[in-house]
Amino acid sequence: LIECKNILRDAYADGTYKLDFQRTRASKEDPCSRYYRPSEFQVAAACLHPRTEAWEFRYSLTACLDEHDKCPGRISNRVRIDERWIDDPIAVIGEAARRAP
Repeated sequence: LIECKNILRDAYADGTYKLDFQRTRASKEDPCSRYYRPSEFQVAAACLHPRTEAWEFRYSLTACLDEHDKCPGRISNRVRIDERWIDDPIAVIGEAARRAP
């Protein structure tokens, strides 16, 4: 499975693209439910259109993304589109398949 999100129009100070990677709402019982678990899907896709105005995407394994600092076992909602993200979906999906149990 793949989860796709748009990057934010604002970048980090160094120019790195920023992805707000969280659900719109959390349950009242579990505030951490707003954040994704890496096991919910294997590949994250980031659409660069808000910054590039072109339909470009970058892909990363969710297992490679940073953990949330307050919700162990969840992916951080502040994601940098850095060297962990590539533009070849086939390569990332292939790596996800190789890592699958």
